[in-house]
Amino acid sequence: MRLHEMYYSIKNTLDSGIQPEIVEEKSKTEVWYRFSNTKEIIDLLEPLRVLPEVNETFTQLNEISQGITGKNSCILNASDRGRVLSIFKNLTTCLESMLSLCETLGVKRESQGFDVKLPPELTLQEAAQYMKDLDKVLSQCPLFPQDEKIQFEGVDIGSVWLVFTIIGGTLATVRAVAALVDAAVIIRSHLITCKQQEENARTYHLANDLIEHLSTAHKAMLDTILEDTTKKLADSHDIEDPEDLERLKFSIKTLSDLMDQGMEIYAGINSPAETKALFPPVTMQKLSSNLAGLLSEKSSTDPDDSES
Repeated sequence: MRLHEMYYSIKNTLDSGIQPEIVEEKSKTEVWYRFSNTKEIIDLLEPLRVLPEVNETFTQLNEISQGITGKNSCILNASDRGRVLSIFKNLTTCLESMLSLCETLGVKRESQGFDVKLPPELTLQEAAQYMKDLDKVLSQCPLFPQDEKIQFEGVDIGSVWLVFTIIGGTLATVRAVAALVDAAVIIRSHLITCKQQEENARTYHLANDLIEHLSTAHKAMLDTILEDTTKKLADSHDIEDPEDLERLKFSIKTLSDLMDQGMEIYAGINSPAETKALFPPVTMQKLSSNLAGLLSEKSSTDPDDSES
């Protein structure tokens, strides 16, 4: 889970509310309490179980009443009612501290944008080359409106995610990026198929001249698909100038190659649903345990204590 992703997950959780709804029920001889929104709260907290504090909350709730986290509601005695209220009060305070810390680190982002995931374990030289190639795509592609600027905002903390913000305010550039990604995915998909067929040919020990012939045929096919994909994208964006067509083809091919090497592009985490629908769905990934622990430690550290 990216730090940006965790920030918005925590924010969504707090905005939705994790206050337990506990009502008193009684008969003539006894009093008990019904914890009526257990499932809603547990479902809300589930994505944040990577955080030690949240995972501990699940453990504590199950200690109070076996299986509480799998029930729609739960009966509590007076003592357990007090423990539940205390657990969620402490958890709310902790999550609010984490949210504040994230904002101090500059995680919060309100503008439109997109995120680029680089392959893990890159050397500095490899990372620099990725950035150089990506800059060529973003600076030369004729799809992007002239009055909007794509700005590199930074690297998401504890990950290999690059954060880009679009200066200008409309969705035009985001939609253009999504269209370019779609075109690159088409090329990459065919490239993967061609590579697999050639690998199969080598596995079955076909003659070298046959493999070379197959490779030549694949190259010609990929060139044709690239031309066709470029034309379709250009037609949908009213691009006719020959130089712009060449720049568009270059952008599609370069981005396809970067994606074949492991780069991924997604809508910004706080983008509206209609914008996210234009991009591939991002796979939820766990925040590294070291970073999760550090964030928990920092959020619980008193500022005065840290200065002493």
